[in-house]
Amino acid sequence: MKQTIAEKILSEHCGREVMVGETVIAGVDFCFGQDGTSGMIIDSFRRMKAEDVFSRDKFCMIIDHSAPSPNTGVSAIHDKMRNFGREHGVKVFDIGCGVCHQVVPEQGFVTCGDLIMGADSHTCTYGALGCLATGVGSTDLAITLVSGKNWFKVPETIKIIISGELSKGVFSKDVILNIAGDIGAAGATYRAIEFCGEVIDGFSMDARFTVSNMAVEMGAKCGIMGVDKKTLAWVKKHGSREPRPVEADDNAGYVEIREYEMSGLAPQVARPHTVDNVCDIDEVEGVPIDEVSIGTCTNGRLEDLEIAARILKGKTISPDLKLIVTPASRDIFLLALKSGLIEIFIKAGAVVNNPGCGPCVGTHQGVLADGENAFSTANRNFKGRMGNPRGNIYLGSPATAAATALAGRIADPREHRRRL
Repeated sequence: MKQTIAEKILSEHCGREVMVGETVIAGVDFCFGQDGTSGMIIDSFRRMKAEDVFSRDKFCMIIDHSAPSPNTGVSAIHDKMRNFGREHGVKVFDIGCGVCHQVVPEQGFVTCGDLIMGADSHTCTYGALGCLATGVGSTDLAITLVSGKNWFKVPETIKIIISGELSKGVFSKDVILNIAGDIGAAGATYRAIEFCGEVIDGFSMDARFTVSNMAVEMGAKCGIMGVDKKTLAWVKKHGSREPRPVEADDNAGYVEIREYEMSGLAPQVARPHTVDNVCDIDEVEGVPIDEVSIGTCTNGRLEDLEIAARILKGKTISPDLKLIVTPASRDIFLLALKSGLIEIFIKAGAVVNNPGCGPCVGTHQGVLADGENAFSTANRNFKGRMGNPRGNIYLGSPATAAATALAGRIADPREHRRRL
Protein backbone atom coordinates (compact mmCIF):
# COMPACT_ATOMS: atom_id res chain seq x y z
CA MET A 1 0.00 0.00 0.00
CA LYS A 2 1.36 3.40 -0.99
CA GLN A 3 1.49 5.75 2.01
CA THR A 4 1.91 9.43 2.82
CA ILE A 5 4.34 10.62 5.50
CA ALA A 6 1.57 10.87 8.11
CA GLU A 7 0.35 7.33 7.35
CA LYS A 8 3.88 5.96 7.62
CA ILE A 9 4.61 7.63 10.95
CA LEU A 10 1.36 6.45 12.48
CA SER A 11 1.95 2.94 11.10
CA GLU A 12 5.37 2.80 12.74
CA HIS A 13 4.04 4.04 16.06
CA CYS A 14 1.10 1.64 16.31
CA GLY A 15 2.95 -1.41 14.97
CA ARG A 16 0.96 -2.11 11.82
CA GLU A 17 0.14 -0.61 8.45
CA VAL A 18 -2.73 1.85 8.73
CA MET A 19 -5.16 3.43 6.32
CA VAL A 20 -6.89 6.82 6.12
CA GLY A 21 -9.93 7.00 8.37
CA GLU A 22 -8.80 4.33 10.84
CA THR A 23 -8.66 5.13 14.55
CA VAL A 24 -5.46 3.75 16.06
CA ILE A 25 -3.63 3.69 19.39
CA ALA A 26 -0.04 4.82 18.95
CA GLY A 27 2.97 5.37 21.18
CA VAL A 28 4.10 8.99 21.54
CA ASP A 29 7.75 10.06 21.43
CA PHE A 30 7.32 13.31 23.34
CA CYS A 31 4.57 15.46 24.86
CA PHE A 32 4.40 18.77 26.68
CA GLY A 33 2.22 21.51 28.11
CA GLN A 34 2.55 25.26 28.55
CA ASP A 35 1.28 27.51 31.33
CA GLY A 36 -2.05 28.06 29.61
CA THR A 37 -2.75 24.31 29.57
CA SER A 38 -0.51 22.59 32.14
CA GLY A 39 -2.69 23.43 35.12
CA MET A 40 -5.53 21.47 33.52
CA ILE A 41 -3.13 18.67 32.53
CA ILE A 42 -2.07 18.30 36.14
CA ASP A 43 -5.67 18.36 37.38
CA SER A 44 -6.68 15.65 34.87
CA PHE A 45 -3.60 13.58 35.75
CA ARG A 46 -4.59 13.68 39.41
CA ARG A 47 -8.24 12.82 38.69
CA MET A 48 -6.99 9.66 36.99
CA LYS A 49 -5.23 8.82 40.28
CA ALA A 50 -2.00 8.16 38.39
CA GLU A 51 1.03 7.50 40.56
CA ASP A 52 3.65 8.71 38.11
CA VAL A 53 4.27 9.97 34.59
CA PHE A 54 5.00 7.42 31.86
CA SER A 55 8.48 8.84 31.28
CA ARG A 56 10.48 11.63 32.93
CA ASP A 57 12.40 12.19 29.70
CA LYS A 58 9.44 12.38 27.32
CA PHE A 59 7.42 15.16 28.93
CA CYS A 60 8.10 18.74 29.91
CA MET A 61 6.27 21.94 30.78
CA ILE A 62 7.12 25.42 29.55
CA ILE A 63 6.14 28.69 31.24
CA ASP A 64 5.83 30.98 28.24
CA HIS A 65 2.35 32.39 27.69
CA SER A 66 2.23 34.66 30.73
CA ALA A 67 5.85 35.01 31.68
CA PRO A 68 6.64 36.67 34.00
CA SER A 69 3.28 36.25 35.68
CA PRO A 70 0.93 39.22 35.30
CA ASN A 71 -1.35 38.37 38.26
CA THR A 72 -1.83 36.14 41.29
CA GLY A 73 -4.04 33.64 39.46
CA VAL A 74 -1.35 32.92 36.88
CA SER A 75 1.29 32.83 39.62
CA ALA A 76 -0.68 30.02 41.28
CA ILE A 77 -0.63 28.02 38.02
CA HIS A 78 3.11 28.56 37.65
CA ASP A 79 3.58 27.39 41.24
CA LYS A 80 1.49 24.28 40.53
CA MET A 81 3.67 23.48 37.51
CA ARG A 82 6.92 23.89 39.46
CA ASN A 83 5.66 21.71 42.29
CA PHE A 84 4.49 18.98 39.88
CA GLY A 85 7.86 19.09 38.15
CA ARG A 86 9.70 18.58 41.45
CA GLU A 87 7.29 15.85 42.57
CA HIS A 88 7.64 13.78 39.40
CA GLY A 89 11.15 14.71 38.28
CA VAL A 90 10.10 16.28 35.00
CA LYS A 91 11.66 19.33 33.42
CA VAL A 92 9.98 22.71 33.78
CA PHE A 93 11.31 25.49 31.58
CA ASP A 94 10.68 28.56 33.67
CA ILE A 95 10.12 32.21 32.77
CA GLY A 96 12.63 33.55 30.26
CA CYS A 97 13.42 30.22 28.62
CA GLY A 98 11.18 31.04 25.68
CA VAL A 99 8.21 29.90 23.61
CA CYS A 100 7.40 26.20 23.81
CA HIS A 101 7.55 25.76 20.03
CA GLN A 102 11.12 27.02 19.95
CA VAL A 103 12.28 25.47 23.22
CA VAL A 104 11.05 21.91 22.55
CA PRO A 105 12.91 21.34 19.25
CA GLU A 106 15.85 23.56 20.26
CA GLN A 107 16.46 21.40 23.34
CA GLY A 108 16.60 18.25 21.21
CA PHE A 109 13.33 16.64 22.29
CA VAL A 110 12.16 16.21 18.69
CA THR A 111 13.71 14.46 15.71
CA CYS A 112 12.73 13.21 12.27
CA GLY A 113 10.03 10.54 12.21
CA ASP A 114 8.67 11.30 15.68
CA LEU A 115 5.06 11.37 16.83
CA ILE A 116 4.62 14.42 19.05
CA MET A 117 1.67 15.70 21.09
CA GLY A 118 1.53 19.14 22.62
CA ALA A 119 -1.17 20.92 24.59
CA ASP A 120 -0.96 23.89 22.26
CA SER A 121 -2.44 24.30 18.82
CA HIS A 122 0.82 25.32 17.11
CA THR A 123 2.58 22.05 17.94
CA CYS A 124 2.38 21.48 14.18
CA THR A 125 5.53 23.68 13.98
CA TYR A 126 7.78 20.63 14.39
CA GLY A 127 6.52 19.15 11.14
CA ALA A 128 9.38 21.10 9.55
CA LEU A 129 11.62 18.39 11.05
CA GLY A 130 9.77 15.60 9.24
CA CYS A 131 7.68 14.45 12.18
CA LEU A 132 3.96 14.24 12.87
CA ALA A 133 3.32 16.85 15.55
CA THR A 134 -0.16 17.84 16.59
CA GLY A 135 -1.87 19.96 19.21
CA VAL A 136 -4.43 18.43 21.57
CA GLY A 137 -6.51 19.38 24.60
CA SER A 138 -5.24 19.13 28.15
CA THR A 139 -7.25 15.98 28.99
CA ASP A 140 -5.89 14.13 25.96
CA LEU A 141 -2.39 15.22 26.91
CA ALA A 142 -2.89 13.95 30.46
CA ILE A 143 -3.86 10.53 29.05
CA THR A 144 -0.56 10.44 27.18
CA LEU A 145 1.28 11.57 30.30
CA VAL A 146 -0.08 8.56 32.15
CA SER A 147 0.15 5.91 29.41
CA GLY A 148 2.64 7.13 26.80
CA LYS A 149 -0.01 6.48 24.16
CA ASN A 150 -3.07 8.08 22.64
CA TRP A 151 -5.69 7.60 19.97
CA PHE A 152 -5.34 9.08 16.50
CA LYS A 153 -7.62 9.12 13.50
CA VAL A 154 -5.41 8.60 10.44
CA PRO A 155 -5.82 11.83 8.44
CA GLU A 156 -6.19 12.38 4.74
CA THR A 157 -3.26 14.35 3.31
CA ILE A 158 -3.13 17.39 1.07
CA LYS A 159 0.11 17.75 -0.88
CA ILE A 160 1.18 21.35 -1.48
CA ILE A 161 3.92 21.94 -4.06
CA ILE A 162 5.49 25.41 -3.94
CA SER A 163 7.65 26.53 -6.86
CA GLY A 164 9.16 29.72 -8.24
CA GLU A 165 11.69 32.29 -7.08
CA LEU A 166 10.69 34.76 -4.38
CA SER A 167 11.30 38.43 -4.98
CA LYS A 168 13.40 40.56 -2.63
CA GLY A 169 11.26 41.53 0.33
CA VAL A 170 9.09 38.40 0.13
CA PHE A 171 9.60 35.67 2.71
CA SER A 172 8.21 32.42 4.07
CA LYS A 173 5.52 34.26 6.04
CA ASP A 174 4.22 35.76 2.80
CA VAL A 175 4.16 32.32 1.21
CA ILE A 176 2.13 30.67 3.96
CA LEU A 177 -0.25 33.64 4.29
CA ASN A 178 -0.92 33.43 0.56
CA ILE A 179 -1.68 29.71 0.82
CA ALA A 180 -3.87 30.20 3.91
CA GLY A 181 -5.82 32.88 2.07
CA ASP A 182 -6.42 30.49 -0.81
CA ILE A 183 -7.29 27.34 1.17
CA GLY A 184 -9.22 29.14 3.90
CA ALA A 185 -9.33 28.79 7.66
CA ALA A 186 -11.21 25.47 7.49
CA GLY A 187 -10.07 24.19 4.11
CA ALA A 188 -7.75 21.53 5.53
CA THR A 189 -9.65 20.59 8.68
CA TYR A 190 -8.34 17.38 10.28
CA ARG A 191 -6.11 16.75 7.30
CA ALA A 192 -2.34 16.49 7.18
CA ILE A 193 -0.47 18.80 4.83
CA GLU A 194 2.78 17.83 3.11
CA PHE A 195 4.72 20.92 2.01
CA CYS A 196 7.28 20.39 -0.75
CA GLY A 197 8.79 21.97 -3.85
CA GLU A 198 11.75 24.14 -4.77
CA VAL A 199 10.68 27.03 -2.55
CA ILE A 200 10.59 24.79 0.53
CA ASP A 201 13.91 23.25 -0.49
CA GLY A 202 15.47 26.70 -0.67
CA PHE A 203 14.18 27.84 2.72
CA SER A 204 16.31 27.80 5.84
CA MET A 205 15.06 25.76 8.78
CA ASP A 206 13.88 28.97 10.47
CA ALA A 207 11.76 29.75 7.40
CA ARG A 208 10.40 26.19 7.25
CA PHE A 209 9.26 26.40 10.88
CA THR A 210 7.26 29.50 9.94
CA VAL A 211 5.41 27.58 7.22
CA SER A 212 4.63 24.47 9.26
CA ASN A 213 3.64 26.61 12.26
CA MET A 214 0.65 28.00 10.36
CA ALA A 215 -0.73 24.71 9.02
CA VAL A 216 -3.28 24.76 11.83
CA GLU A 217 -4.54 28.14 10.59
CA MET A 218 -6.05 26.18 7.69
CA GLY A 219 -7.55 23.63 10.08
CA ALA A 220 -4.83 21.04 9.47
CA LYS A 221 -3.94 18.42 12.04
CA CYS A 222 -0.27 18.74 11.12
CA GLY A 223 2.00 20.26 8.49
CA ILE A 224 4.89 18.02 7.47
CA MET A 225 7.98 18.47 5.31
CA GLY A 226 10.39 15.93 3.90
CA VAL A 227 13.84 15.51 5.42
CA ASP A 228 16.95 16.79 3.63
CA LYS A 229 20.52 17.71 4.55
CA LYS A 230 19.40 20.96 6.18
CA THR A 231 16.97 19.08 8.40
CA LEU A 232 19.52 16.47 9.42
CA ALA A 233 22.14 19.12 10.18
CA TRP A 234 19.64 21.00 12.36
CA VAL A 235 18.59 18.00 14.45
CA LYS A 236 22.22 16.90 14.82
CA LYS A 237 23.15 20.35 16.14
CA HIS A 238 20.29 20.47 18.63
CA GLY A 239 19.97 16.90 19.88
CA SER A 240 21.53 13.47 20.20
CA ARG A 241 18.61 11.24 19.23
CA GLU A 242 18.91 9.28 16.00
CA PRO A 243 16.67 10.71 13.26
CA ARG A 244 14.34 8.33 11.42
CA PRO A 245 13.52 10.14 8.15
CA VAL A 246 10.28 9.18 6.46
CA GLU A 247 9.41 9.85 2.81
CA ALA A 248 6.07 9.57 1.11
CA ASP A 249 5.79 6.76 -1.41
CA ASP A 250 5.54 7.55 -5.09
CA ASN A 251 1.87 7.67 -6.02
CA ALA A 252 0.81 7.91 -2.37
CA GLY A 253 -2.88 8.58 -1.98
CA TYR A 254 -3.55 12.30 -1.52
CA VAL A 255 -7.02 13.72 -1.10
CA GLU A 256 -5.79 16.76 -3.03
CA ILE A 257 -2.64 18.08 -4.69
CA ARG A 258 -2.24 21.85 -4.92
CA GLU A 259 0.51 23.66 -6.79
CA TYR A 260 1.56 27.26 -6.11
CA GLU A 261 3.91 29.27 -8.31
CA MET A 262 5.30 32.06 -6.14
CA SER A 263 7.40 34.04 -8.59
CA GLY A 264 6.13 37.61 -8.53
CA LEU A 265 4.33 37.15 -5.20
CA ALA A 266 3.93 40.46 -3.37
CA PRO A 267 4.28 40.81 0.40
CA GLN A 268 1.10 39.47 1.97
CA VAL A 269 -0.99 40.85 4.84
CA ALA A 270 -3.80 39.16 6.79
CA ARG A 271 -6.42 41.77 7.66
CA PRO A 272 -8.61 41.75 10.79
CA HIS A 273 -10.13 39.55 12.07
CA THR A 274 -9.27 36.23 10.39
CA VAL A 275 -6.01 34.71 9.23
CA ASP A 276 -7.41 33.83 5.81
CA ASN A 277 -8.48 37.43 5.09
CA VAL A 278 -5.29 37.87 3.07
CA CYS A 279 -4.38 40.46 0.45
CA ASP A 280 -1.40 41.89 -1.41
CA ILE A 281 0.21 44.68 0.54
CA ASP A 282 -0.91 47.41 -1.85
CA GLU A 283 -4.51 46.90 -0.69
CA VAL A 284 -3.66 47.94 2.89
CA GLU A 285 -0.56 50.07 2.38
CA GLY A 286 -0.87 53.31 4.33
CA VAL A 287 -3.16 52.03 7.10
CA PRO A 288 -2.03 53.79 10.33
CA ILE A 289 -0.48 51.46 12.91
CA ASP A 290 -0.20 52.03 16.66
CA GLU A 291 1.84 48.99 17.67
CA VAL A 292 4.24 46.67 15.86
CA SER A 293 5.14 43.29 17.37
CA ILE A 294 8.04 41.23 16.04
CA GLY A 295 8.40 37.76 17.58
CA THR A 296 6.15 34.78 18.51
CA CYS A 297 6.44 31.08 17.67
CA THR A 298 5.94 32.01 14.02
CA ASN A 299 8.60 34.67 13.53
CA GLY A 300 10.73 35.12 16.65
CA ARG A 301 13.74 33.15 15.47
CA LEU A 302 17.20 34.51 14.75
CA GLU A 303 16.68 34.82 10.99
CA ASP A 304 13.49 36.81 11.61
CA LEU A 305 15.29 39.21 13.93
CA GLU A 306 18.14 39.58 11.44
CA ILE A 307 15.72 40.49 8.64
CA ALA A 308 14.01 43.12 10.77
CA ALA A 309 17.33 44.53 12.01
CA ARG A 310 18.64 45.00 8.47
CA ILE A 311 15.75 47.37 7.77
CA LEU A 312 15.88 49.13 11.15
CA LYS A 313 19.66 49.58 11.45
CA GLY A 314 20.65 53.21 11.85
CA LYS A 315 17.03 54.39 11.70
CA THR A 316 14.36 55.42 14.19
CA ILE A 317 10.81 54.16 14.37
CA SER A 318 7.86 56.45 13.85
CA PRO A 319 7.02 58.47 16.99
CA ASP A 320 3.38 57.55 16.45
CA LEU A 321 3.78 53.87 17.36
CA LYS A 322 5.45 51.45 19.74
CA LEU A 323 7.67 48.60 18.54
CA ILE A 324 7.93 45.46 20.69
CA VAL A 325 10.52 42.79 19.85
CA THR A 326 10.34 39.40 21.56
CA PRO A 327 12.97 36.70 20.85
CA ALA A 328 11.51 33.19 20.77
CA SER A 329 14.01 31.70 23.23
CA ARG A 330 16.85 32.51 25.59
CA ASP A 331 19.35 30.98 23.16
CA ILE A 332 18.05 33.23 20.37
CA PHE A 333 18.15 36.25 22.69
CA LEU A 334 21.80 35.55 23.51
CA LEU A 335 22.72 35.12 19.85
CA ALA A 336 20.91 38.37 19.04
CA LEU A 337 22.84 40.13 21.81
CA LYS A 338 26.19 38.82 20.60
CA SER A 339 25.51 39.80 16.99
CA GLY A 340 24.37 43.32 17.87
CA LEU A 341 20.74 42.90 16.87
CA ILE A 342 19.35 43.92 20.26
CA GLU A 343 21.37 47.13 20.18
CA ILE A 344 19.95 47.92 16.73
CA PHE A 345 16.39 47.43 18.00
CA ILE A 346 16.88 49.55 21.12
CA LYS A 347 18.60 52.38 19.25
CA ALA A 348 15.73 52.34 16.75
CA GLY A 349 13.29 52.93 19.62
CA ALA A 350 12.03 49.40 20.25
CA VAL A 351 11.23 47.71 23.55
CA VAL A 352 12.80 44.24 23.79
CA ASN A 353 10.84 41.74 25.88
CA ASN A 354 12.09 38.67 27.68
CA PRO A 355 11.70 35.50 25.56
CA GLY A 356 8.15 34.20 25.60
CA CYS A 357 4.79 34.61 23.95
CA GLY A 358 4.72 38.31 24.79
CA PRO A 359 2.01 40.43 23.18
CA CYS A 360 0.63 37.58 21.04
CA VAL A 361 -1.66 36.02 23.64
CA GLY A 362 -2.84 39.32 25.10
CA THR A 363 -2.36 38.61 28.80
CA HIS A 364 0.29 41.32 29.22
CA GLN A 365 3.22 42.95 27.39
CA GLY A 366 1.58 45.09 24.74
CA VAL A 367 -2.18 44.88 25.26
CA LEU A 368 -3.97 47.08 22.73
CA ALA A 369 -6.18 50.04 23.60
CA ASP A 370 -9.65 50.42 22.11
CA GLY A 371 -9.44 51.12 18.40
CA GLU A 372 -5.69 50.61 18.12
CA ASN A 373 -4.23 48.94 15.04
CA ALA A 374 -1.42 46.44 15.53
CA PHE A 375 0.89 44.90 12.95
CA SER A 376 2.23 41.57 14.18
CA THR A 377 4.40 38.73 12.92
CA ALA A 378 2.19 36.29 14.87
CA ASN A 379 -0.05 33.60 13.42
CA ARG A 380 -3.47 34.81 14.62
CA ASN A 381 -5.41 38.06 14.42
CA PHE A 382 -8.72 37.08 16.01
CA LYS A 383 -10.64 39.63 18.05
CA GLY A 384 -9.06 39.88 21.47
CA ARG A 385 -5.91 38.02 20.47
CA MET A 386 -3.67 40.85 21.71
CA GLY A 387 -5.79 41.48 24.78
CA ASN A 388 -8.55 43.72 23.47
CA PRO A 389 -11.47 42.67 21.23
CA ARG A 390 -11.81 46.31 20.21
CA GLY A 391 -8.34 46.36 18.68
CA ASN A 392 -7.38 45.39 15.12
CA ILE A 393 -4.53 43.08 14.17
CA TYR A 394 -2.78 42.84 10.81
CA LEU A 395 -0.34 39.98 10.19
CA GLY A 396 2.75 39.89 8.01
CA SER A 397 6.46 39.16 7.80
CA PRO A 398 9.24 40.60 9.98
CA ALA A 399 10.37 42.65 6.98
CA THR A 400 6.92 44.19 6.53
CA ALA A 401 6.70 44.75 10.30
CA ALA A 402 10.03 46.59 10.36
CA ALA A 403 9.13 48.74 7.35
CA THR A 404 5.81 49.53 9.01
CA ALA A 405 7.52 50.51 12.28
CA LEU A 406 9.61 53.09 10.42
CA ALA A 407 6.69 54.51 8.46
CA GLY A 408 4.01 54.52 11.16
CA ARG A 409 1.68 52.90 8.66
CA ILE A 410 1.61 49.61 6.80
CA ALA A 411 4.53 49.85 4.40
CA ASP A 412 6.00 47.71 1.63
CA PRO A 413 9.35 46.19 2.68
CA ARG A 414 10.46 46.22 -0.95
CA GLU A 415 11.15 49.92 -0.42
CA HIS A 416 14.15 48.64 1.58
CA ARG A 417 15.16 45.89 -0.87
CA ARG A 418 18.80 47.05 -0.92
CA ARG A 419 19.03 46.09 2.75
CA LEU A 420 17.45 42.69 2.19
